[in-house]
Amino acid sequence: MNLYPYPYVDTVEAARKEEIKGIKRAGNLTGVTFFILTSVMVLWSIPVTIIIMLLSKKPTLALDYLSDATIIQVIQIVVSSVAFIFPFLLLLKMMKARLSDVGSFNKATNKKIMLPLILIGLGVCGFSNFVTSAAGIVLQQFGFDYNVQGLATPTEPFGIVLSFVATAITPALVEEFAMRGVLMGVLRKYGEGFAVIVSALVFGLMHGNLVQIPFAFILGLFFGYAVIKTGTIWTAVIIHFINNFISISFDYIFSDLTDTEAWFLNFFYLLVLVGIGFIGFWLLQKAGGDDFKLDNKTELNKTSKKLKSFLLTPCMIIVYVIVLIESFLVYAV
Repeated sequence: MNLYPYPYVDTVEAARKEEIKGIKRAGNLTGVTFFILTSVMVLWSIPVTIIIMLLSKKPTLALDYLSDATIIQVIQIVVSSVAFIFPFLLLLKMMKARLSDVGSFNKATNKKIMLPLILIGLGVCGFSNFVTSAAGIVLQQFGFDYNVQGLATPTEPFGIVLSFVATAITPALVEEFAMRGVLMGVLRKYGEGFAVIVSALVFGLMHGNLVQIPFAFILGLFFGYAVIKTGTIWTAVIIHFINNFISISFDYIFSDLTDTEAWFLNFFYLLVLVGIGFIGFWLLQKAGGDDFKLDNKTELNKTSKKLKSFLLTPCMIIVYVIVLIESFLVYAV
């Protein structure tokens, strides 16, 4: 008679199924959250226009306001904050989690590697820019022009300050709160590597075009890794801020340069970033090095199966369709 039947096997299998069930639920809820975020970013002009028209009683005044570069910066700050904070707080609630449980919002738990990782992160930014440029060139060969003109850049002092706040400070804070704070935080129970990959992918998709997705995905992978290794979201916030700060600074610098001068300056800047990344790697090794491994947390299911379960949920598939439509509508020639 077998004194050891198979309750352990049944228990493990049940745990595996329960984990996949939870991951699929997280995938659908993330898709819903992404849809809310996109709706706010795309449709914000409708309620703003209506409010301006009701307050001013002049239909043309709304158009005047929405064409003013300084006012647009203010609106961008508000819209970005709303789009990235409230939907992800809702995701927390739907996932039955608390902010204090999922986010790494305190001081670094591993301070000695924080500076090296920030420097490496800037190097990753430089490398990712090379990838983005290459992707843009390839897509242009297939009839897609991604050199889309953005909104006018403010030139008065107050407008310039707002421009830096809207482009460098606000995105670094609210996007990292949403991606590396909330999303990665609620998924870490399924494995740190899984959480980093998923948050990086969603971070890429939210940029909404086929050129910036690879750039943001690569950055997102490193941002997630750096947050986990240092124990604080502020590592990613700092890298994100510096990258965006330099980017908006170059918008002002390049405005007075020829295309050739701008190209050489940008190329030199990217080389400098890559060099800074190597310095960071050297400092990291000097500080004791790092095994570059993440805790899988669970061996119940393979990472590939967990990713498949998350990424192929109905709501996430709708996300891919939205991103493709957005890319073609905005950038197709």
